[in-house]
Amino acid sequence: MQLLYFLASPPNDDIYFHTTPTLEIDSGRLRWLKEPLFVCSASRTQTGVFIDVYLVK
Repeated sequence: MQLLYFLASPPNDDIYFHTTPTLEIDSGRLRWLKEPLFVCSASRTQTGVFIDVYLVK
């Protein structure tokens, strides 16, 4: 129960992260997704976690 209290206590704006996702693709027509650089940003809200993924050109 203490862990749940910890996750609920910080304001939602204080919890976020940035990362670089890597995609694993088996389909030939989606192979192009393996080569470009993607970055993402995520944040927690009261209803869940939102992840925004961007293609870097």
